[in-house]
Amino acid sequence: MAKQLASKVAIVTGASRGIGRAISVALAQEAATVVLAARSIQKLQETADKVTEAGGKAEIVITELTEEESIKNLVKVTSEKFSRLDILVNNAGVTHSAGLEETTTEDWERCMQVNARAPFILCREALPLLKKSQAGYIINIASV
Repeated sequence: MAKQLASKVAIVTGASRGIGRAISVALAQEAATVVLAARSIQKLQETADKVTEAGGKAEIVITELTEEESIKNLVKVTSEKFSRLDILVNNAGVTHSAGLEETTTEDWERCMQVNARAPFILCREALPLLKKSQAGYIINIASV
C-alpha cells in the first residue's frame, strides 16, 4: 500500500522530544522525509533513529529559534538538500512559570522570540519553497 507522504518533505521544529518527536514519527510512518529542527543533537539523533525505524528519512538541522540566521539556515539546508518543502510544522515553544514580579524582560523576550517571532520568520522564509510544491501546508502549534 502506498504511503500518503512518500516524496514529501516536512520541517518540524521542536522535534527533539514530546509532540515534535511524535509528529515527526507520524510523518515518517507515511514515508515522509522529515527535517528535524531543535538545539540538542543527542535528542535529535534519538528522534532521527525513530523516524528511520518508522519508515521515513531524517535530516537533522541544529536550529536556535531565537536567532534569525539559524532559522534562515534551516530553510536553506532544506532547499539545498531536497529542493522542496511540503509541510512546515512550527511546534517548538517555551514557557516561563513565574509571577509578573519575578519575570525578567529577558525571560519574556525569550518566550516571544521562540513562540511568536520564530514561527513568523520561518513561515516567511519557507513560503517560496512551500509555494513551489503547489500544495504546501503550515501547521502552527501553540499553548498557553
